[in-house]
Formats: sequence, C-alpha cells, structure tokens
Amino acid sequence: MPSIVTGIIGGIQGSSAAHNAAKAQVNGYHQAAADLWKQVAAANPIIQGAGSAAGSGVTSAAGAAGTGMTDAASGANTALGPYVTNGSTASTNLSNLTNAGFKFDPSNLESTPGYQFTLQQGQKAIDNSMSARGLGQSGEAIRAGANYAENLAQNTYQQAFNNALSTYNTNVNSLLPQASMGLTAANQSGGNLMTAARYGGELNLAGAQYAGNADMWSGGQVASNLTN
Repeated sequence: MPSIVTGIIGGIQGSSAAHNAAKAQVNGYHQAAADLWKQVAAANPIIQGAGSAAGSGVTSAAGAAGTGMTDAASGANTALGPYVTNGSTASTNLSNLTNAGFKFDPSNLESTPGYQFTLQQGQKAIDNSMSARGLGQSGEAIRAGANYAENLAQNTYQQAFNNALSTYNTNVNSLLPQASMGLTAANQSGGNLMTAARYGGELNLAGAQYAGNADMWSGGQVASNLTN
C-alpha cells in the first residue's frame, strides 16, 4: 500500500508541476506579447511623426522657395516699372501723333517776324537800286518788288514746310525706341510673373507629392508593425 500511495502522490505532484510550468510559460508569452505591444505602441507614433515631419518640411521648403521666386520676380518687375511706364506714355503719344498725321498751315507765314524782316530788307534794297537808276516809281521797280516778294514767299513756304516735316519725323522717331523699349519691358515683366507662378506651382506640387509619399510610407510601416 505505501508504494501505491507514494506513486499516486508522486503522480499528482508531477501533474501539478507540469501545470505550473505550462502556466508560467503562458504567462511568459503574455508578458512578451505585452512588451512587444508596448514597443510597437511607442515606435508607431515616432514613425508617423517622422513621416509627417518630413512631408511638412518639404512642403514648407517648397512654399518658401515659391515665395522667394515670386519675390524675386516682383523685385525685377519693380526695376522694369519705369521702362514700362515710359513706354506706355511714349506709345500713347506716338499713337496720338500718327493718328493726327502731318499737318502744315502756310497761312501764317507772311505774318512771321522773320518773313516780314526779310521782305522789308529786300524791298528796301530794290527801291534803293531803282532810285539810284532813276526808276524809283517805274513799272520795272514795281515788277522787281513783286517778283522778289513772290520768290521770297515760295522759298519761305518750302523751307517752313521742310522744317515742319522734319520736326514731325523727329518726334515720331524719338518716340519709337521708347515705345519699343516699354513693350519689351512689359513682356519681360509678364514673363517674370508667369515663370514665378509656374515654378512655384511645380515646387508645391512636388512637395505635396513627397508629403503624400512620406505619409503613405509611415502608414505602411505602422500597419506592418501592427500586423507582425
């Protein structure tokens, strides 16, 4: 009998020891799993934060670069501003001048001081010459005075016409380079703004794409950690 009892007791003790060992093993698994979950819980926010920070940094850098480009374009356009303004004024004046066209009014030539002085001096010289020859009031003296006055009028008219035409052409030619320079400056100014806008848009798009990729990468890492 004692041997049977001893065997039963030994079996019970062995069974209890095995049970305790299994329980300890399970507890160990639970503890290991809990520790792993803590590590995952600690790592995933860091991963998410890193992805978000990387995306935010790139987006901010792209925005700053785009703003810098816009500021540079604005600075360049400020320097071009006077040329644009002068060109616009010159274009307006040129348009008004060419629309009005060349005009010449000879009606006032005879009343100009220069014409009157030349006519008087010439007539005086003719009178003196005719008087010296004893023809002071003769028909020849009258014809000579008339011819002189007619020739003077023709020459004065032609000279005045040429002067007026030369002044008109000079005004037109002086406005053309200014208008052309203004047009070039305006085109350059517009090009600067378009380039800055395109460059800024490309940078912002690239930054957004990078930020999206960073978020997707960090999300994938978090999901992989949780699955594993």
